[in-house]
Amino acid sequence: MLRISRIVFPLASALLLAGCAGAPKQVNPQFGLQTLALVGALKFEHGTNSIITDVLIRFEDPGRFELIATKGPNMTFCHILADKEDWRIEFPMEKRTLTGHGTPGNEQLALWVETHRMVVMAVKKAQFQEDFTETVRGEYKSGRWFTIEFSEFRRLVGQIFATRMKLTCRGCQSSIEIALRDVR
Repeated sequence: MLRISRIVFPLASALLLAGCAGAPKQVNPQFGLQTLALVGALKFEHGTNSIITDVLIRFEDPGRFELIATKGPNMTFCHILADKEDWRIEFPMEKRTLTGHGTPGNEQLALWVETHRMVVMAVKKAQFQEDFTETVRGEYKSGRWFTIEFSEFRRLVGQIFATRMKLTCRGCQSSIEIALRDVR
């Protein structure tokens, strides 16, 4: 009986921290012909620990989003699907899947889930602009205060993009930074 409680308690705690309630929601955004595929590197920092992965992002307005962070050609570190405010996040190496609506209460999960909002803001900020080098900073509230930073705006596939994006949670020890190499 002790062994079961060791498994059930951490899972229940993770679900409570993530802000999940009820049965898991099906999150399966339907992508169309207007989908942007962004390719680059992702750096997740938590305190003194850093994880650097390759990243593939599929994005389409309004709020359809997929992020796949991989280590090497065959190892998925994190997989996020979002459709507006509904999200599903998988950490295959930990054999953990969570779903929810809105911003989770857990600091690390909140950063992963909020990457979709950061990418949307970066794409919208750069639309119809010429190349520019300034760093754009801002913040927004979605359950917590988030600080965003966009820089290195360049023309990729005929459109301007912020090729560096960083998301930090105010008062948290974690951040996510994405550096884009290509847009398809």
